[in-house]
Order: sequence, then structure tokens, then C-alpha cells
Amino acid sequence: MANGGGLGAFVDLLRIPGAAAFSGVGVFARLPIAMIGLGIVLLVTSTTPSYAVAGALAAAFALAAALLGPIGARFVDRLGQGRVLPVLAAGQAVGLLLLVAGLNQGWPWPLLFGIAVAAGGIGPNIGSLVRARWIALLQRDQRLRAAFAWESIVDEVVFILGPPLATGLALGIAPATPLLVAAALVLSGSLALARQHATEPPPSPVARGTRTGHAVRLGGMPAIIGLMALLGAVFGSLEVTTVAYAEEQGAPQAAGWVLALYAAGSLVGGLLMGALRPTGLVTRQLLLASALLALVSAPLPLVSGLGWLSLLALGAGLAVAPVLILATSLVELLVPAARITEALTLTSSGIAVGLAIAAPLAGAIIDRNDASSGYLIMAGAALGALILMLLTRRGLLRRELAATPGG
Repeated sequence: MANGGGLGAFVDLLRIPGAAAFSGVGVFARLPIAMIGLGIVLLVTSTTPSYAVAGALAAAFALAAALLGPIGARFVDRLGQGRVLPVLAAGQAVGLLLLVAGLNQGWPWPLLFGIAVAAGGIGPNIGSLVRARWIALLQRDQRLRAAFAWESIVDEVVFILGPPLATGLALGIAPATPLLVAAALVLSGSLALARQHATEPPPSPVARGTRTGHAVRLGGMPAIIGLMALLGAVFGSLEVTTVAYAEEQGAPQAAGWVLALYAAGSLVGGLLMGALRPTGLVTRQLLLASALLALVSAPLPLVSGLGWLSLLALGAGLAVAPVLILATSLVELLVPAARITEALTLTSSGIAVGLAIAAPLAGAIIDRNDASSGYLIMAGAALGALILMLLTRRGLLRRELAATPGG
């Protein structure tokens, strides 16, 4: 296989037999993650004026996905994607349909929260499943970093397309439409992915009587999950604070443009990581990327004007993508193949938990002070990520060297 450089690296990847098929299906199958939270808020607020209830219901879904999702991922590792993925997708689709029915018919709120938790907890983490296929396909080939960069780009595209699609469906057709479309996408996309047996990672059944601990205890995973939680805090505080800052400046519509620049920066950062393919120990690169993110985020609490905010948001996006890609690369190096889907899902869980904590915390700070003070959470989380890497780099380096051939 050709080993092209630049953007041709992505073309080379997608020419690998089966790669374009599972990565392409993964785009549609993971689109619901960018639609469901907003879809819940739009549907709830169409029947009740309470944004607090709407936000709490969306948060219940997201936190359930973060905390319970790794359980389903463990079964995927043991039994295979082809057997488990249809069950998880069908469970989430049914849960979303019940949530729509319950909200439209006025079911009791405790029951609706239970349905949201069940639907979020049983859903498949498509991004982790697709990345696991890349790992099985490339087997620590040097192009694996480019594959992770490609999937990071896909994630950005999904989060750029998902919210406006959900809003357009709710306003143009009916408030329930985003959740109905999400249910159809997660089910059809997951079934299409499950049928692609040629690129499916082999299952790793556990022998009878063998006890396996949680993947969070695997070497290096606590540090990586902590890093992902801090990144989630960066994401959550950025969104809330940017909306508040734009309103404070008298230009609420500018929030969308600033967040779009941030997403565009992250997309470009992913492209650069895949095209340049830097070499060297992943832990050291991750430390440098964390330092860059902390440096770019530090001036945000002092921002004055939407122009400077736009530039800093673009820079933050550029810095975030390498951290995400390198952290995923480190997981692939440190975690046994038999636990890879569970481990990758845990990194997504870390992001979700950090986001769920930071968003309301930033909001509370903004309520007590001015809008720009919310960026203190983002700057603090980015600095915390750097400090965490400094504290754990030696242990991560030892594990990386031990896992690297010739290390």
C-alpha cells in the first residue's frame, strides 16, 4: 500500500479494502449524538416552558451514556460487534421512541427520566467501534495516527451538521422529528456497520471462571480518562460562555459563528495531524499539545471584543484536535486489543462527564459576574490538563516504552 504524505494520507487510508465502507457508515450512525440532546430540549420546551427540566432530561441521557456505555462496550469486546451492536442500537431506538411518546402524552416525569437514562445507557458508542476497526485493520501500522485524525475530522463534521439539522427538523416539520430521525439513524447505521464482518475486530471471550477488572484500572487509563474529563470541561464551558458573551456584546447571533470557527480550527488541527504525522513518543507529543492548549486558552478570560474571541476560539480548536488524537493513540498503545472498545468508550465517557460538570459551573460563575468570567473554567481546565500530563508523564512514558516494539 502506498504510504502517501500530506492530505494524500487520508486518501490512502480510505483505499484500504473495507475502510471507506465502515468509516462512511460511521458518519451517519454517530450523527445522532449531535442531535439527541438538542432534540430533547426542543421537544420538552414545545410542551412545557421549563428549560431547567429540558436541560436536566438531556443531561440524564448524556450522563447515562457516559457512565453505562462502557458496559455495552465490554460486551462488544467479548462477543463481537456483529452480535452486540444490533441489540444496543435497537434498545436505544426503542428508548427514543418511548421518550417521544411519553413527552407527547404527558407521562410522569420520573418515568420519562428513567426512559432517558435507559436510552442513553444502552446506546452504542459508534466512534469507539469505528476506531476499534481501524486498530484491527492497521495493526499498529504508522498510518494508524492518520486514521485517528480522520475520525477526529468526522467527529467535527458530525457536530457541525447535527445541531442545525435537529433545529431545522424541529421547526420545519414537528418538535419530535429530531428524535425520530436520530432513532432511525442509530438503528440503520448500526445495522449497516454490524453487517461489515470483514473489518470487524475479532471477539475476545473471557474464559469461564476468569475475573476481569474494569478497564479504568488498566495501566495509564486513569490519567487518560482524567485528561479527557478536563477536555470535556473545556468544551462545555466554551459553549455556555460564548453564548453568554455574545449576548452581553449585543450580538447573540455571533455565538454561532465563534463556535463554528472553533469547530473549524479543530477540523484543521485534525487534518494537520493526519497530513504531517509527527514522529516520536506519543506521551511527549501529548504533553506538548496540552501545553499549547493551556497557552492558547489562558488569555480567554481577558478577552475584549468578538474579534479577539474569534481568533482565540480558532486557536483553541487547532490545539484541541491534537490532544484528542494523541490521547486515542496512547490508548491504542497501552490497552490490550481484547479491551480496546471498552477503553475507547471510557475516554468518551470522560469527555461527557467533564462537559456535564463544567457547563453548569460556568453558567453559575457567569450569573454572579460578567460573561467573560466563564472562560476561567475553560482556562483552568486546560491548565489542569497540562498539570495532569506533567504529573503522569513518567508513568505513561514507561508504559509506552514497554508497549513499543524495541522499547
